[in-house]
Amino acid sequence: SMLLGVSPDVHGITNNSGLPRDGEDFPSIFMAVGRAFPDAKMASYVHWPNINTAIIEAREDLPIKKVSSLPDQYIASKGAQYILETQPKLMYLHFDDPDAAGHSDGYGSKYHLDALAQTDRYIGQVFQAVIDAGMADSTLFIVVTDHGGTPEGEHGGDTAAEMQILFAANGPSILAGGQISLNIQDVPAIVAYALGIDQLDTWNCTLPQNLFAD
Repeated sequence: SMLLGVSPDVHGITNNSGLPRDGEDFPSIFMAVGRAFPDAKMASYVHWPNINTAIIEAREDLPIKKVSSLPDQYIASKGAQYILETQPKLMYLHFDDPDAAGHSDGYGSKYHLDALAQTDRYIGQVFQAVIDAGMADSTLFIVVTDHGGTPEGEHGGDTAAEMQILFAANGPSILAGGQISLNIQDVPAIVAYALGIDQLDTWNCTLPQNLFAD
């Protein structure tokens, strides 16, 4: 949903399997950016390969550098290297260790919190690459989780612990310390606004108020 701009009852991806998509039904934010900027450098570095094979489009006319099945430490290091070398228009990175720790020992356990702390260091490594690449003054940097979880290691239910997520954003036009309300499918609307492109007609997402200063 954070890539497709619609909820699961619309896009129909409700489990961990799926076939490659061409994006004609529900184009992703990558498709929107690729159409608006045909020469844009875009990339997706993920631990979970289905993001690259069954969610983000598989199309020859949409060149995206896709790297899959990497341990989180290499998501950070290789992602940072790509930023320094390429200065991409759009990049997505997926870290898996916090989810694995939550399933193993429970969300909120010491093991889970330690995994979150390590992931925070990975995020810092990527953010430092944005700074070193001279992109900090023109980059929207978003950190968002896909779900919460219970102390028993479960998620997918309708409790607040499972459904409430973290959303954090940094950028030159972001209102510091702002409190906003959004759904996970609003992420493409936020990215599109930051890049100055129109939302796709298929999206069902809203730009949150009190996020951007302008």
